[in-house]
Amino acid sequence: IEKDELTANIAKHNLSKYQMASVSHADAFDIESESTSFWLDPARRKLSSKAAGRVMLKPEDFSPNLDFAFEIGAKHPAGIKLAGSLPHELIPEDCEANWVSHNNELVETVLWFGELGQSGKRSALILADTITEYSGDLIQAPISEVGKYVYDPNPALVRSHLLGAFAIENGLWAIAPSIAYLCSDSELSSPWLRGFEVIESLPLDVKRIARRMSELDIGTLEIKKRGVDITPEQLRPKLKLKGKNAATLILTRVGDARKALVCQPLS
Repeated sequence: IEKDELTANIAKHNLSKYQMASVSHADAFDIESESTSFWLDPARRKLSSKAAGRVMLKPEDFSPNLDFAFEIGAKHPAGIKLAGSLPHELIPEDCEANWVSHNNELVETVLWFGELGQSGKRSALILADTITEYSGDLIQAPISEVGKYVYDPNPALVRSHLLGAFAIENGLWAIAPSIAYLCSDSELSSPWLRGFEVIESLPLDVKRIARRMSELDIGTLEIKKRGVDITPEQLRPKLKLKGKNAATLILTRVGDARKALVCQPLS
């Protein structure tokens, strides 16, 4: 069921080879609720407001709106496909929620209702040649200093708020509240993590970083950041990189301090 006529016609063409598929040009609000199950893909039609630079979403920002979609889910087995950035406070407690990543990018959140899901379950999924799933409790990771290794988690693991449970299960810790980097003193290989060996930790001071990059003969530099106000695009030209070596620079908060971690990627 598609409200836009052109989109409905395109869907009819794309689904024409599937005998069981049908497309109706209609409004989802007018559907008969006698179907055994539903799949809904609400589109975000507008933005309610912004606060502190962040988009604030409300159920009525979608079409069909989320109140309608969740009402369907309360009465029938249903799946609802939504953006990966969907705020947790909009998600009903009695559905299963999956945060899905592909090629290390967060692509969607899928909510499952009734017999199609497990009530209250929260999980992260990696879609590749096989599906990798992690589920756990919504708990905070322990916080400590930078370890020998630092890890950049998969965005589905971060967005699902399961990072704390994953960290505790794997002997990892965070380096600051609300900063989604994890650390350890032993190397860990996981599809959920991209790992780096920490060579040294510097204050986030542009002149000092530039001087150290020159001393290390760094010419190729991957710059990553979380929790600090400088961007890779702002920093890179100030470093005047000319060397032959490569490194990764992670700009982040460590406790209350702003740090630049000079790293080498793990193979």
